[in-house]
Parts: sequence; C-alpha cells; structure tokens
Amino acid sequence: MKSLFVIILLMVNFFRLSGQNEIKIYKWKEVQLASPDTIYGLSLARLKLKTLPEDLSKFVHLKKLDLKKNKLTQLPDFILNFDSLQFIDIEKNQLSYFPVIFCQMSKLKEILIGNNFFETLPKCISNIQNLKYIDLYDTPIKSLPISFQRLN
Repeated sequence: MKSLFVIILLMVNFFRLSGQNEIKIYKWKEVQLASPDTIYGLSLARLKLKTLPEDLSKFVHLKKLDLKKNKLTQLPDFILNFDSLQFIDIEKNQLSYFPVIFCQMSKLKEILIGNNFFETLPKCISNIQNLKYIDLYDTPIKSLPISFQRLN
C-alpha cells in the first residue's frame, strides 16, 4: 500500500512538472509595456494586419509566434532576428509565396502555413534542419521539391 502511494505521488509530481515547460502565449495588447526579454510566446492572431508592427522586432527571444487569420502578404526581414523561434502559425493569411526567410531559421520545428495562396515550396526548405512538422493544408501546392524529402 505504501509503495502504491509513492508511485501515485511520483506520477502526480511528474505531470505537474511536465506542464512547467509550456510557454505562455501573450496577446499583442498585453506586451505593449512589457520587457521584450521576458516574452517567449506572442499572438497577433485575428488582428486583420496587412503588415506586422515594427515594435514586434524588439521581441527577439520569441519561441512561439502566432500570426494566423490576418491579411499578411509577406513577412518582414526582422523575423530573421528571432533566433530562438521554434513555432510559427501563419495560417489563413494572403501569402502568395512561401516565406524564404524561414529557410534561414534553423531552429524552427513547426510551421503552420495552410490556407494561403502559394503553389510551390522553395528548394531551400531542407535548410530548416530542426523542422519536424509543416502544415500546408488547403494551399494550392502542385508539387514538392526533391529537397523536401531530405527532411526528417
């Protein structure tokens, strides 16, 4: 009975501690006065943005960035300064091409980019060494580059 209690206690602690690695995703309005060095997750979803605000460039420690459901046609070059970015959601925008800047962001693990308008993926997609998941749902892609097969 005592060992069963210890096992249950260990399991509870494991599940409680495993949730501590979650990154809090802040909304854009919440971070206007925050120190950019303390923000690791940020959402600018559903703001009907045609371009990203220049102030976003200050948040260089982002690991997660949610840009879904806007009216973005391209991404600014300052996105490259987000050296720690692992996850980006840019679904349901108006991208007519896959952002080639992603090819220079080797720490990206997940890209959600479905419901956009581009028809091809760049050959350089294989440069995203840590990419584990890409969602291309409802994009008019006609073929995948050969380099895409080299991804893990």
